[in-house]
Amino acid sequence: MDSIEIRLYNKNDVDGFYEAVIQSKNELSKWFPWCHDEYSKDESEHWIKTEVLYRWESKTGYEFIITDPIKNKVLGGCGLEQINLVKHDASLGYWVRSDETGQGIATKACHFLLKYAFSTLNLETIKVICSTENIGSQKVVNKLPYDHKQIVTNGFQIRNSISDAMVFTITRESFYNCQQ
Repeated sequence: MDSIEIRLYNKNDVDGFYEAVIQSKNELSKWFPWCHDEYSKDESEHWIKTEVLYRWESKTGYEFIITDPIKNKVLGGCGLEQINLVKHDASLGYWVRSDETGQGIATKACHFLLKYAFSTLNLETIKVICSTENIGSQKVVNKLPYDHKQIVTNGFQIRNSISDAMVFTITRESFYNCQQ
């Protein structure tokens, strides 16, 4: 998909973000605790106008929206979280709306985030953690230059459900070696 854009959120993204979440609620709610049956437009607005800004200012997370500017459509979101500037590491997360999956959007978003993490934030290690049951997410990470993957027993919890987790580790060195 050539027309995707990964950029900072702005206040005009609330409607499109909310629509994308609602369209994808059945899938998202399996993996993200913030997505639930009663998810509201107010929650989208709070996320964009408060949480995203707070994370940037506190340097605890860097969140981006994924859009198709030609269609004027929100495709999903991605970000770096659990940033530890002492250890120079973070976790990477992403989601793509259900009616746009399978087009390489998440992979492109991950490459953008990795480049941002390693070149702008000067991080050394990025982890992607997902449930062993989340095959879609694993397919995305398997297209990235990860150094190591492991299964962590009972390492993924959402609401009252616990499953094993896949933990993928990507280093700056492996990312840039793959770019050459």
